Amino acid sequence: MESSIDFEILYGSSKTLDEVTLLVSDTNATVRLLGKATSSSLFSTEAPDVLELDESLPNIQQDTSVTAKSMSRTVRVDIGKLDDLMNIVGELVLSHSTITDIIEKMRQAGYTGNLQDLQKAAKGLDRKLNELQKGVMEIRMIPVGQLYDKMGRIVRKISKEQGKKVDLKTFGADTELDKLIMEDIADPLMHIIRNAIDHGIETPAERTAAGKGERGLIKLSSYQKGNHVVIEVEDDGRGIDLEKVRKKALGKGIISPAEILSDREVIELIFLPGFSTTETVSEISGRGVGMDVVKNNIAAVSGMVDVETTLGRGSRMIITLPITLAIIKALIISTAGHFYALPITSVLESIMLEKKDILTVERKEVVQLRESTLPLLRLNSFFQLESKCNDSDNFFVVVVGAAEKRLGIVVDDLLGQQDIVIKSLGTMFEGLLGVSGAADLGDQRTILVLDVSGIIHEATRGETRSESYA
Repeated sequence: MESSIDFEILYGSSKTLDEVTLLVSDTNATVRLLGKATSSSLFSTEAPDVLELDESLPNIQQDTSVTAKSMSRTVRVDIGKLDDLMNIVGELVLSHSTITDIIEKMRQAGYTGNLQDLQKAAKGLDRKLNELQKGVMEIRMIPVGQLYDKMGRIVRKISKEQGKKVDLKTFGADTELDKLIMEDIADPLMHIIRNAIDHGIETPAERTAAGKGERGLIKLSSYQKGNHVVIEVEDDGRGIDLEKVRKKALGKGIISPAEILSDREVIELIFLPGFSTTETVSEISGRGVGMDVVKNNIAAVSGMVDVETTLGRGSRMIITLPITLAIIKALIISTAGHFYALPITSVLESIMLEKKDILTVERKEVVQLRESTLPLLRLNSFFQLESKCNDSDNFFVVVVGAAEKRLGIVVDDLLGQQDIVIKSLGTMFEGLLGVSGAADLGDQRTILVLDVSGIIHEATRGETRSESYA
């Protein structure tokens, strides 16, 4: 029995058929000429022969047929067509959910005829739908590096206008993100970089006096973290003067003199409408786009922005985004007789607690979870719903997280996971607190999809200070 393996090698060469045949004459290989490349080869003025080595072919053959096939492996597709395709996939997912519900009702009703075959067919359909969904998602993904080139031009332009010397370093350009999310965060990211240059980076003279190099540095990096993509903008400028922010908030009546805020709560003040510590208005800072708009635009794609700062050393803006918003897996929950969907990418765990487990710290409900304090939010209270389970000693808590923040959402019941397609609520309900969209379930119900980052922000910043002020 022979122990050899037959294989074929397809390659191009500028050598003639006889020359190649001579080169392999001491082997068991045979050579076949498949045709000639076009004379417009990028690498040679002489059109190379396309040859195939085949150890299993006894004779040398020649194929002189001409082909007009394109060698390109890519096509341009309008993003609108991809959206339509994704919507169709979403409708198929909903149809599959309907079929699954019908199967379960048939099983509970005791119907057994062909039920097993129907279950197998539904599982097979589910596998194929997952493959189709994954394939369409991969087509929509593009590298974040496409944004980096635009940001590089902005840094050069703004630093020149400001009379500052700024270098931009980028990392993680190959991190992929949904194209539509990428387009929606382009403007917020641009404004964050403008702010870093205008408010953060000092002039060369100021940097020299502070013992720094006269050239400022902005680092733009991105990386995948679980089912999210994190984009960070870091500068080595002057940082945020938290005491100055406190005084500005006092002067505007946003906080009272007796109110004590943590550094984290003070940083959150910069995201209020119209809030700025800048005394002079420059071409950049006077464009009428504040950090509140940046935060709202990021929240519109279920993202979240955090700030880390050290006075005199610089600041870091951390943007956490979902990889995609098209079709997601969600946890269906209920509270006060209403049903909601929680994106599963934001759910860390779900637990059952008793009333005696709840503690009160500074008039806020918390619970001890593995040696850490977890703040609680009752969903019925958040949406001002009358609870029907006030007398229950046990209750469910869904632990959610966005960026580095954690929150326990108290609900009445957990109804399982389901794939959903998020639909926009339209301009009439734009900015609705705690809601990112709506979704249809397989049983023809329409439920609201919760905005986890928005809920966490409202629950962890203490009193609501987002009202307009003069």
